[in-house]
Amino acid sequence: MRTIYDGLEDADRIKNLSFNGRFEEISQTANTQPIMVAFQVAVKNILISNGIKPTMVAGLSLGEYSALATAGVLEDAEAVSTVAFRGVEMEKASKDIDTSMIAVMGMTPEHIAEVLRQLPPSENRAEIANINCPGQVVISGEKSRVAEASEALKSAGARRLIPLKVSGPFHTSYMKPAGDALENYFKNITFGDEQIPVVFNSLGQTRDHQSIPELMVRQLQSPVYFQNSIEFMIKNGVQTFVEIGFGGVLKGFIRKINRNTPVFEVNTVESIESYLKEKQ
Repeated sequence: MRTIYDGLEDADRIKNLSFNGRFEEISQTANTQPIMVAFQVAVKNILISNGIKPTMVAGLSLGEYSALATAGVLEDAEAVSTVAFRGVEMEKASKDIDTSMIAVMGMTPEHIAEVLRQLPPSENRAEIANINCPGQVVISGEKSRVAEASEALKSAGARRLIPLKVSGPFHTSYMKPAGDALENYFKNITFGDEQIPVVFNSLGQTRDHQSIPELMVRQLQSPVYFQNSIEFMIKNGVQTFVEIGFGGVLKGFIRKINRNTPVFEVNTVESIESYLKEKQ
C-alpha cells in the first residue's frame, strides 16, 4: 500500500487521507505520524498567529518534531516529511517482531530496570520505553519477553499492568535499523538554530553539547523521559502547558507530575477558541 511518504509533495494527499482515509490505512505508522505532525503544526500556527508564543517546547515521541518546528529548527513541511520517512523506517524495523507494550503501574523506573536486568538471558528483549509520570512506566519489546517480564514485575510488586496497542517496539534497541536510516537521512537536512529552548525526549532536559540529529536518532532507540522533561520545564519557569493532541493523555501525565500546574488541551475549533478567550 502506498504511503504518504511516497508522494509527500502532494499536500492534498495528506488532507484527503486525514479526512477520507480508511481507518486501517490511517493506522499504519508510516501514515499516522505525518498526519499527526501536520495537525500539530497547523494548530501551533493558529496559536502563534493569535499571539500565543511558547517560552519552551517539548513533545512526546513524534511530537518532538512538532516541537522542533515550533522552535524554528525545522520548517513545518520538513517536519512532516521527516516523520513520514521515520514512520516508514519504523514499520520496516518492526516488521518481523512480535511486539508487545505494557504500562507498569506502581513501580519506580529504577525498580523496573533492576527486575528486567535479573531476567534469564535471552536473545529476545524487553526494555523501558517511556517514563511518563510518577507510578507509570512503559516497557516494550518482543512479546514473549515482555510477558516474561510482566510476571516478574507482578512478583516484584507492580500494582497493575496495562497492555497497550502498538505496532512496534518503539523507543527500544529494536529500532536501531530505523535509527541508522534516520541518521543517513539527516545528512541532507539543514537544522536551524533553536529560537526557543527545546526539551528533548532522550535527555529529559535541554541539550548541552549534543547535536539535534544525534538526539533524534537516539530518541528512536532509548526511553522517552517525559516526566523528567516536565519537571525540568517547571523548574525553569514554565507555569502553563498547552497540549496539542487528542485524549488528554499528556494532560493527565502532567497533572500527576504537578497537580498545581494548569494544562490546556487544544484540538478542535471550540477548544482553541476557548483557550484563546481564556488568555485574553
